[in-house]
Amino acid sequence: MIGKLLTSKALPWLSGGLIVLILGLLTAVYALHSRNGALNEKVGNLGAENVMLAESLRNQSESYQALAAELKRRDQLVMQAHQARKKSERKAREQIEALRQALANDECAGRPHPPAIADILRAGSSDRVQD
Repeated sequence: MIGKLLTSKALPWLSGGLIVLILGLLTAVYALHSRNGALNEKVGNLGAENVMLAESLRNQSESYQALAAELKRRDQLVMQAHQARKKSERKAREQIEALRQALANDECAGRPHPPAIADILRAGSSDRVQD
C-alpha cells in the first residue's frame, strides 16, 4: 500500500521532472546545433579568407623575389660603375702626372707665348668675343 501510494504520488512528479529534463536537453541540443551551424559558417568564411591570404602571400613572395633580384642586379651595376669610375680616375691621374713630368723638363713650358702666337691660338676659339 505504501509502495502504491508512493508510486501514485511520485510518478507524476517523476514523469514531469523527466519531461522537463528531456525538454531541457532538447533545448540544449538545439542551441548547440544552431551554434554549431554558425561556427561552421564562420569556419567556411575563415577557410575562404585563408585561401585568399595564401594566394596573396604567394603573389607577394614572387614580387619580393623579383624585387630582390632587381636590387641585386642594380647593386652589381653600381659596383661596376664605381669600379669603372675609379679606374678612369686612376688613369686620368696617371696621365696628368705623366704630362707634368713631361712638362717639367721642357724649357718652353713655363714661358708665356708672344702676343702674336697667343692671338693665333685664340683665333679658332669660340670663347673670344667678336666686336
